[in-house]
Amino acid sequence: MSQRRNAMDSIFTTAAVAPPPSLTPVNGGKDAPSAAVRPRRETSGLNAPLGAISTQLSKITEGAKIADRVEAGAAIVELDTALIDGSFVADRIADVKDPSLEALTESIREKGQHLPILVRPHPDDKDRYQVAYGHRRLAACKRLGRKVRAIVKTLTDAELVIIQGNENLDRRDLSYIEKAYFALRLERHGFDRATITQALATDKPEVSRYISIATAIPEEVVTTIGPAPKAGRTRWVAMEKAFAKPEAAEAAWKAMSQHGFQAKDSDTRFAIVLAAVSVTREAPEPIFWRPEAGGVQAKITRSSKGASISFDTVSHQPFVDFLLSRMDTLFDEYAAGAGE
Repeated sequence: MSQRRNAMDSIFTTAAVAPPPSLTPVNGGKDAPSAAVRPRRETSGLNAPLGAISTQLSKITEGAKIADRVEAGAAIVELDTALIDGSFVADRIADVKDPSLEALTESIREKGQHLPILVRPHPDDKDRYQVAYGHRRLAACKRLGRKVRAIVKTLTDAELVIIQGNENLDRRDLSYIEKAYFALRLERHGFDRATITQALATDKPEVSRYISIATAIPEEVVTTIGPAPKAGRTRWVAMEKAFAKPEAAEAAWKAMSQHGFQAKDSDTRFAIVLAAVSVTREAPEPIFWRPEAGGVQAKITRSSKGASISFDTVSHQPFVDFLLSRMDTLFDEYAAGAGE
């Protein structure tokens, strides 16, 4: 825990960015502008131009004060949720049945938002922001149609994903498969293993295991199952091994197409799919062929991957050569018969 916190503290020593002056600081009375910088209401006439100038100066002064508080890591402002985009690397797996998000929404509705989210100015749009952490609080405020309390800081891409990963580990821990797909997405975005290990507060061998599992299991299957918070590493490894079989994908989709599947919670959906893909088909018994005259024996084996014919000794090589020479003729005879 201290290692993750130290990593985040080192990032937070970087310079912060001041939000637009029009944003409202919401830290309480100590953050409100003093009477000396509040715009005075002026009467019309000769004082009107002076009033306009005073108003502009007050806005500039207030904006500077907000900037100072952001740089000190203390300023909390309110932002329109419509101006905030998610992180460029998703870490959560959306779940249509997420009771914790429902509970969070109700808590914010009744008690307000106590913990601010962290955003950075959007790298591609100066009028928008991008979330470092607090996606669920942002989603809850968006549902409620209210502004979200936020801290605005300038962050590099690497700083953002490290903070994003560490904050999730400190608050609501990612499920095993969410960590796996977060690691895979970070790698696909070009981050090196050192950054990924920092973001997930783990070591390189574990990151390799995460990426192996996330690569083996189709993303469509994972998103349909959901985060499955109770399914740990052992069961996801079993799922990974099951998907090594070519028939696993078809079995998974058949299970997920069952009536009422989506109405079940994520862990139950995981259990259903794991059971479906773990069913092993009995391999057919091999067939042995031997002519009445004897002298040769062949073993024919079949599986879902194909079929093979093998002979018991190398002394039957002349017969194998003869068989190969007749393959075209035999296939033509088969094809002619299949068309009847």
